[in-house]
Amino acid sequence: MNTLSRATKKLIVLVSFLFFFCNFTDISCNRPPRDSKDAIPILSYLYIIDQDRKNSFEPNNTKEKAYCLDDTFKDPPYTNSISSIIYPQEDIDYYKVSFRNQRISLSHFTRQSEFYHILLESESGTLYDSRNPEAVNAFIESNQLVQIPIEGETYEARTILIKDLDFIYLKLLHNENYLLGNTGNSYVFLLKNDVPSITDISYFNFLRITGEFEPCP
Repeated sequence: MNTLSRATKKLIVLVSFLFFFCNFTDISCNRPPRDSKDAIPILSYLYIIDQDRKNSFEPNNTKEKAYCLDDTFKDPPYTNSISSIIYPQEDIDYYKVSFRNQRISLSHFTRQSEFYHILLESESGTLYDSRNPEAVNAFIESNQLVQIPIEGETYEARTILIKDLDFIYLKLLHNENYLLGNTGNSYVFLLKNDVPSITDISYFNFLRITGEFEPCP
């Protein structure tokens, strides 16, 4: 959980940076030569950055607390990158995405299911589960494997197109079969404000959600 407000973290980071600049450079602040105690500000800075990354969208461990996402640039096909981290091992990350035309797609590399448990959910139930990727659902218009060419190699991915809904939840969990390090299990996914397409293999990363997004409240 976040124990510090974002404003407080930014202030601490700024103060730490000023300390760092004065103590680790020889061109300003009129300070004597640095010594070992001067490392404290930079360590504080690194700690806070790490904690902020771990908690960047927290708390979002339930549907009721799901972090709302949209593409604030509203400039198709601009792609907005979102990054966060699952930590500790039992952490659950929920995101809510609202969209027009009742159509949205999720794309992910199949191998990523070795590291994460990926789900799409509606208000009432599960739409897609990476542990049972072929399961049929009335709201799934298409569920296809695609091949992604990257630097001479081909990687298998899956694209799921959802229909007849105004919003969905993206739920990410740590895969218990994958070792969780001291820094947690980080992830990146992309928001692409565009018409969903099964054949779109551009801008691929760990996850991609494509749709004509509605703004968050």
